[in-house]
Amino acid sequence: MKVTKIRNLIIGCDGTWNDTDTSALTNVAKLLNACTGKNQLTHYEEGVGTAHWEALPGGIYGKGLDR
Repeated sequence: MKVTKIRNLIIGCDGTWNDTDTSALTNVAKLLNACTGKNQLTHYEEGVGTAHWEALPGGIYGKGLDR
């Protein structure tokens, strides 16, 4: 009988204009960095408006937000 290990899936979605490229990490990024280990599977989504060309439309209208 094969034993399957249970893993935790942790998804972090940052807010508008927030990503990990800045010197000051957001609380979402800090939380994901703290969730390490073999039983942790993490995924990070940067906030809308983080790309240079969509900063204003992303921040105002949510451009770049996918379903």
